[in-house]
Amino acid sequence: ARAQITTWLPACESPSDYVDGVCSIHYQDQEPPLEDYANKAWGGLIAGYYAQRVQCYLDEALLPANDGLMERVNITSMFECIDQLNRDYQSDSITDELDETNPRQMCLQPTGDIVAISSELIAKYGALMPQK
Repeated sequence: ARAQITTWLPACESPSDYVDGVCSIHYQDQEPPLEDYANKAWGGLIAGYYAQRVQCYLDEALLPANDGLMERVNITSMFECIDQLNRDYQSDSITDELDETNPRQMCLQPTGDIVAISSELIAKYGALMPQK
């Protein structure tokens, strides 16, 4: 799911990884492949992912030499920053340890009583559901 949100395929570590066809990589003057194909506003994505992508742009745009002008932004450097963010975002969920300081980490263990929660939702919204 995280690869879908970022660039559909996991971001490559190097051009040699790209040859195997199991990841995506940005080349100078090219748009990322299927970027934002499945972007979502799920809990934690705005602060944990999208805000950091904006920061990649701002880091380039706000360099003194760029004067905040988009046409002076080094797009290659910006995409390299985004690729690194994609790799970090896609791989930081591969852990069994809770890291409360990581804004991107998803829940490791389910919480709550699924039957009780489902029953509450059915009681609340059941009348809105089509009857068969």
